[in-house]
Amino acid sequence: MRSVFRCFCELSRLVHQSLYMLHSPDRPITSKRLLDIYTRYLTWYDTIPEVLRLGHNFTPAVLFIQ
Repeated sequence: MRSVFRCFCELSRLVHQSLYMLHSPDRPITSKRLLDIYTRYLTWYDTIPEVLRLGHNFTPAVLFIQ
């Protein structure tokens, strides 16, 4: 259960960074910054546990454990 929470926290942080990058008035979006955030998403997905990965049109059962 802790690993699920940790994965969602890391994903939330990535989403926050992405939104901040898109809506930040001080720094324009560059291809390097966009590629960097995309690479972070891929790295995040590679590190999550197998049970959290999406398969063939189903929601992982671990999300409903409470």
